[in-house]
Amino acid sequence: MLIVLDGLDEVADVNKRRDVVARVTEGVGRLREISASLQVIITTRPTAFAAAAGFPEREYQRFQLGPLSKALITAYSEKWLVASRLPEQEFADVRRILRQKIEQPHLRDLARNAMQLTILLSLIHTRGSSLPDKRTALYNGYVELFFNRESEKAPLVRDHRVLLEDIHGYLAWELHSEAEKGAHGGSISVERLQKLLVRYLEAEERDPSLVAHLFTGMVERIVFLVSRVEGTLEFEVQPLREYFVARHLYVTAPYSPTGAEQKGTKPDRFDTIAPNPYWLNVTRFFSGCFCKGELACLIHRLPVLSDDDRYEFTSHARRLTTMLLADWVFSQDQRCTRDAVALVLGGDSLRNPVAKRRREYLTFSEETSILPAGCGRDELVQSCFEHFRRLPVDDYAAELSRIVQFNAPDEERDHFWRVEVKSCRSRDLMRWLCYGLYLGSLTRADPTTLSDLFARGMSAGSLAILCAAGHSNVIAEAPDRCEALVEEVLAGRVQAGNMERDLLSRFVRALNCDAYRVAFHHVAPCPLNDLLSRRYPYLGDEGPLDTTEASPCMNSTLEKCQRGLLIADRERSRNASDWATDLAPWNALVEEARTLFGDNWQCYRLANMAAGVRAPDARCTEYPDLFDHSQPLCYRARYARLRAGAPRWWRAQLQSASTGSDRMFWALLLLTWGNWPTKLSLQADVTRLLDSLSFAEWEQLADAPTDVPLRIRRRASLGRAVDTVSQPLSSRSVVALAANASEADRRILFERFLANYRADDIPTLRFCESLARPDASATEDRGRYFLLVVAGNPGRYPRALVYEAEELCQADAARLVTPVRDIAVRDCWFPY
Repeated sequence: MLIVLDGLDEVADVNKRRDVVARVTEGVGRLREISASLQVIITTRPTAFAAAAGFPEREYQRFQLGPLSKALITAYSEKWLVASRLPEQEFADVRRILRQKIEQPHLRDLARNAMQLTILLSLIHTRGSSLPDKRTALYNGYVELFFNRESEKAPLVRDHRVLLEDIHGYLAWELHSEAEKGAHGGSISVERLQKLLVRYLEAEERDPSLVAHLFTGMVERIVFLVSRVEGTLEFEVQPLREYFVARHLYVTAPYSPTGAEQKGTKPDRFDTIAPNPYWLNVTRFFSGCFCKGELACLIHRLPVLSDDDRYEFTSHARRLTTMLLADWVFSQDQRCTRDAVALVLGGDSLRNPVAKRRREYLTFSEETSILPAGCGRDELVQSCFEHFRRLPVDDYAAELSRIVQFNAPDEERDHFWRVEVKSCRSRDLMRWLCYGLYLGSLTRADPTTLSDLFARGMSAGSLAILCAAGHSNVIAEAPDRCEALVEEVLAGRVQAGNMERDLLSRFVRALNCDAYRVAFHHVAPCPLNDLLSRRYPYLGDEGPLDTTEASPCMNSTLEKCQRGLLIADRERSRNASDWATDLAPWNALVEEARTLFGDNWQCYRLANMAAGVRAPDARCTEYPDLFDHSQPLCYRARYARLRAGAPRWWRAQLQSASTGSDRMFWALLLLTWGNWPTKLSLQADVTRLLDSLSFAEWEQLADAPTDVPLRIRRRASLGRAVDTVSQPLSSRSVVALAANASEADRRILFERFLANYRADDIPTLRFCESLARPDASATEDRGRYFLLVVAGNPGRYPRALVYEAEELCQADAARLVTPVRDIAVRDCWFPY
C-alpha cells in the first residue's frame, strides 16, 4: 500500500496541524499491522511556523527538495523547450538567453525552484533579454503572460481582464485569510464561489448580471484556479495565491491625508502581515509592489518590527530584511539598500540563526541569507570573513561557511582562506584547515599551497583533515605522513569525507564503521558494496582495487593498506544480508587488519558491531576468554555479547585484562551489550576504569557503543534499577551508560547525576546539551527560562541550543499573533 498526503504546510492552524499529525500517525500505525508493505509519503513546504507539529523522525525519513543544481536547471530547461515545440531559431534563442541570465546569482536562485524556472522560461520566450529582476516583477510578468494567452482563447478574459485580475486578488484574500484560521483549507466550493462573486460585484458597484457570465466562464476556463476535488476550486499553487493576496492588499490600500486619517494604509498592512509567519510569502510579494517613492516608508517599518517585544529574541526582522534584499525590493534606491544591509548586519547579528533547524541539522532554503550583488552580498560576505578572523568554534564556523558558499564565488572564498592560512599562527593552523574544509577551499588547494602547509609541520589531526579534503594522494607521497594517517585511521579518528579512488582514501572507507552499520539497516540480498555505491557513495567503491596500477610512491604502509583492501573488496562483494546474519565476513576483515596492523581500536569497534549479527546458532562457546589474543576477535566479542547478564564473568575478564587497550575493549562490549543489572553491579569497576582513561581514550570510547544500531542493542528500561546505585556515578560513567539507554532513561541519568555539571569534559558537555534543552513547545518554567537566557546571549552557547531557543521564541511570538483577517475586519480594510 502506498499513501501520499500532500500539503501539510497548508494546515495553518497550529492545533489542527497537531491533530492532523496525531491522526495520521495513529492511522499509519493501524495500517502497518495489516499491511504486507506500507509506504507513506507526506509532502510539505518548509513550515512558516516555528516548532510546528511534525512526524516522528525515528519513523519517517526526511528528504528535502533542495534547490535545482545548474545541471538540473539545464536538463529541465531542455525538456521544457522540447515539450514547447518551439521553432529551431526560437529554441536556440531561449537556450542562449537562459545561459546568459542564469549566470546572474539572483536569477539563478529564482530558477532553483521548478515553478519559477518555468515562469523564467516563459518570460524569456516572450520578453527575451529584458527580464525583470524583482521576484514580484517576475510574477507580474508571468500573470500578464498568462492573461495574454487566455485572452486569445476566451472572449470572457479579453472583455473582462481587469475585473478578472481583481477577482483573483479578492478570492486569494478570502481563501488565504480563512486558511490561516483553519477554514476551508484554501479551497472554495462552487456554490460559495458564486456567492462571493455576487458580493464582490455589488461592493464594487458592478452590474450584477455579470455574475452568471463570469461564473460560467471561470468554472469552464478556471484561469488560475484548478479543481482537484470535485465541487471545489483552489489556486494551482500556493505562491500564486500569495502573490494575488499581496497585490490585492497593495492596490486596495487607502491614502490617509492629514485631517482625514484612515486605517488600513500600506504601512498599516505591512505592520499587520510582517510579524505573522503564515503571511511571510505574502509580505515578500507585498513589499515587492512598493515603488521607489514608497521604499523609504518600507525601510522605516523594518526596525519597528525588530523592536517588537514578541520578536525581541529572534532574528525574524533580519531574516525578512534579507529576503527582501534577495528579492531586489530595494534595488531602485541605493540609500534604502544600504539601510537594509545595515539592519541585517547590525551589531553581532550573525550570531542569530540564519537558517531553519530540523533537529540535528540545518536546512538552507530560500529563507537563507542569499543576496545578489549590489543588494548587500559583498557586505554580508565580508562580515562573515571578519567573524572567521575571530576564530569561531566549530559549529558556528560550519554555519558561517554555508552562508559564504551561497554568496561568494569559489575564487573569492579561496583567496580569503589562502591569505589567512598563510599568515595564521602555528597553533591556529589546524583550525584554519577546518575552515578551509568547510569553505571547500582546502579541497581546491593547489600544490603550492599544500607544500607551504607541509613545510609548517602537520600534526596527525591535520593530516586527517587533509584526507577528508581529498588530498590523501599527497599524504601518500611521504612514508612518515602515510604512517601517521593510517594510525589515525586505526584509532577511529578519520572519517570518510571524500570519494577519491586513491589507495589511502579507499582504505579509510574500508575501515569506516558506518559502511557496515548499513547492513543492519538494509538486510538486502545484494552486494554490500553495490548498496553503498547506490545509497551512500561516500562509503562505497565502484569496482575492486586495481593492483596492476602500482602507486609511484608505494611504501610498506601502503602495501599493507593494499593487502587489507583486497580482503575488504572481496568481503564487501558479499550480500548485505550476509553481513547482518553471519560472522564470517566480519571475521575475515577484522583478522586481516589485525594481521597487518596488530590489535587496534577500529578492529575493536568492528568486532563490537559483529557481535550483533542475527545468528542464533553462533554461540561461540569455544571462545570464553575475552583476552586470548590468539583467537579471532569477532568470536570473542560475540561470546561476550551473549554474557549480557553474567556480572561474574565480566568481573573476571576485567581482572585478567593486562593492557589499557584490553580494558577499553572490555568497557566497549559491556556498555554496548551488558544489561542494566550487570552494568549497575559493576558500577565501581566501570567508574574506576573510565576515570583512568586519558582524554583521547575517553573520546574514543564515549560514542563507540552507538556504532551498533539502537534496535539491535536495545535493552530493558532502566526503570527503578537506578535506585540500586550505592554511590554517585562519575560524569564519564553516566555518559557511557546513557549511550545504550532510551531517551527516558537518559533523562533520568542526567537529572540525577549531571543536572548541575560544571566541568569541561567535552563528551559530557555534549550529553548535557542534548538533554538540558526542552522542546520548543515545552511549558516547564525552568527550561523556558534557560532557553530565553540563551536567546538573549546567542554568542555564548552552542548553536544547537541557540536554534532551540530561537524556535521557542518564534513559537511564543506565533501564539501572540492576531489573525490578519481579524485585524482587517476590526479596521474596516474592505467594503465587503
